Amino acid sequence: MSPISRPAQPWHKGAPAALAGHPLREPFPYLILDARYEKVREASIVMSQAVLIAVGIDLDGRRQILPVEMANRESRSAWRDFLVGLKTRGLKGVELVVSDDHAGLVAAIGEVTPEAAWQR
Repeated sequence: MSPISRPAQPWHKGAPAALAGHPLREPFPYLILDARYEKVREASIVMSQAVLIAVGIDLDGRRQILPVEMANRESRSAWRDFLVGLKTRGLKGVELVVSDDHAGLVAAIGEVTPEAAWQR
C-alpha cells in the first residue's frame, strides 16, 4: 500500500456503509444523471469503470447528490439497477430527468421513471 493510500484506508472501508443509501423522504422533481470513467484497482489490476451519479433537485431548488455507484459499464441493466435502487430508497415526484443521449441510460430512464419527461 502506498503512503498516500494508507491514510485514506479507514475512510474508504467505511464509506460504502456511510453512503449506502439513506431513505429519500422528499420529492425530487428534477433528476440529473451522468457517468464518468475512472481507473480503479481491483485485485492488483487497474481497469476503467463507470462511476454513475445522480443529482436530485428538490422543490426549493436545492441539489443533493443521491447515489454514486461503480459499474463495469454504462449498460441499460447497470442504469436500471441504479435507478431501481433510488426508487427503493424512496425516490418520488420525478417530473424531468436530464442526461446525455446514451442509449442504455435513456432506455433505463423510460423503464424505471416512465412518468418523467426526459431532456438531453
